[in-house]
Amino acid sequence: SVCDRFHKNTRWALRQAQKFDVKVVKSRKSADMRLYYNLHCHTRKRHGVPPQPWRFFENIDRYFIQKNKGNLFFATVNNQLVAGEVILHFGHTAYEKFNASLIEYQHYRVNNLLQWEVIRHYSNNGFSFVDLGRTSMNNHGLLRFKNGWGADAFTTEYYRYRLSDGAFIEMPIREEGRLTGWMKKLPLPVLRGIGQVAYRHMG
Repeated sequence: SVCDRFHKNTRWALRQAQKFDVKVVKSRKSADMRLYYNLHCHTRKRHGVPPQPWRFFENIDRYFIQKNKGNLFFATVNNQLVAGEVILHFGHTAYEKFNASLIEYQHYRVNNLLQWEVIRHYSNNGFSFVDLGRTSMNNHGLLRFKNGWGADAFTTEYYRYRLSDGAFIEMPIREEGRLTGWMKKLPLPVLRGIGQVAYRHMG
């Protein structure tokens, strides 16, 4: 059974989410991508990172979700939308590309039930793997969350190529700095504007 690999804390979190009557739904409606994007922008602000432009997610919907190459999953509490995920799938693997949630509902364990419903859906539909995505080694909370599902971890090294001498330079793990802290304080419309410029080649 898939559940046999879950850590006891993960099982407890799932019971808590069910106790709080958290609901999870799957969607492929284009209008629902906008609902996800609003959650995404609030989550990026909390992390002090500009969100990608809306057009980026609009194209994910057009070229992936609407072509049956992905799904949206949402968690609600008392009919309030509190968390969402964008999942793309190819072959026998589902890839978790984006996750967003409202921090004030974290104690409802919405992300745990959301994660479980994603795993259950793809397991029941003939997929062999759910890729939980990359995680910085400094992000201990997210690593603990993913390890709780019995995930197999693999190390990925990132390098930068220096044209001046043709050398590959290992990229250090990013630390949260002053810029990140400063961006957390910016109004969301301003942060979106920065994202429009920073990601102008995306989407």
